Amino acid sequence: MKIFLPYIFITSLIFIFSCTSPEPTLTITDSLHDIEILDENHAIVYGYGTGTVYETQDGGETWSHLAALDSIYLEQLQFLDEKHGWICGENGQVLLTYDGGKTWHSNPPKPSKGKDKNMLFYGMLFETSRKGLVSGM
Repeated sequence: MKIFLPYIFITSLIFIFSCTSPEPTLTITDSLHDIEILDENHAIVYGYGTGTVYETQDGGETWSHLAALDSIYLEQLQFLDEKHGWICGENGQVLLTYDGGKTWHSNPPKPSKGKDKNMLFYGMLFETSRKGLVSGM
């Protein structure tokens, strides 16, 4: 009986600890618009109309706040690798990151007809960190 009681106690503790799961690090309430999946564990997403950028590094189990952009409407997100990415949207905005989305810099395209400031960019395709196409109206 003396050996049996510690066994029950230890087994109960193992069961209790294995049943408690960690709380998610962040609950996202934004309407999400686009996601860029970098690998099986790492993805980046942003809130539509809020400019909030989130990331996961554990396959979507938990999400963390990555950056807060202007609350313009952004349409598409694209990354070449884990460091270099773009996001485009209204008012002719094309933003560029060199650090995986922690900071973003304005990177306006060369105007084709001088009207890009008021354009809404819907899509983009970058081949390299310096060469790409942006489409919109």
